[in-house]
Amino acid sequence: MSILSNPNLFSTYSNRSAVLHKLGRDGDAETDADQAIKLNPRFTKAYLRRGAAREALGKMEEALKDFEHALTLEPCNRQTKKLMRKVKKSLGMVVEEPEDDEHADTVVLTKISVTEYGSDSEYEDDAATNAPTTKPSDLQPAHQPARKELLSQLVDPGELALPQSSTHFEHVWSNVLKGNLQARAAWLDKMGTDVLGRLFKQGIEAELFSGLLEVAGSCMPPQQAYEILITLSKTDRFDMNVMMASQADHFAVDSIASNLQELSLIHI
Repeated sequence: MSILSNPNLFSTYSNRSAVLHKLGRDGDAETDADQAIKLNPRFTKAYLRRGAAREALGKMEEALKDFEHALTLEPCNRQTKKLMRKVKKSLGMVVEEPEDDEHADTVVLTKISVTEYGSDSEYEDDAATNAPTTKPSDLQPAHQPARKELLSQLVDPGELALPQSSTHFEHVWSNVLKGNLQARAAWLDKMGTDVLGRLFKQGIEAELFSGLLEVAGSCMPPQQAYEILITLSKTDRFDMNVMMASQADHFAVDSIASNLQELSLIHI
């Protein structure tokens, strides 16, 4: 783990704080965020993560101070403003209305008028005449995905080469090992988290992020699953992945946390 190799790496403490917060270990998350802030007092994410941990611990006034300080570092951060309003509401404070720029993501709906030109029967003859001809080669067998998953059950992960690029990894994951969670887990175990982290240092797509969480939560020993979480937290778009996390993703993380707590395997 990078903290052991470089205890002064503030971003690692900050990322681990985010993982611990997801695991419900907010006291430890607060401690890690504290360390990140000590190492880099101008690192905005550390204040946001300590604020999130303190909010979960019921330390609302301290959480508000963290969010306010984060806003001084990044005055245009809309997410920070939303977090501040949420905490102020919990404290019973007066909450200002959102600024105009915070509505930038609002989609304006346009009214659509529908005009009826006739019944379907009036166009059946023309449709039959002008219908495009479908070539047999254009038809895809309905059972092709099922066949691919069946073939993946015959793959021995031990015989698969280690991926040399993220594209290579995604091809094997999505095609060769499609639907075979146990084989995916065995392949991850074979390559180790160092390889996984190197391949996806620049970020990981949401679908693959979810797939890795599913395998870690359902098919891997608790300590290995936790190491996968830590590795994912070091990727560049981890914050975005967390924001887009599905209910299944949250369930996978909860499962990992539960298994760790039962076996008392969290040693950080």
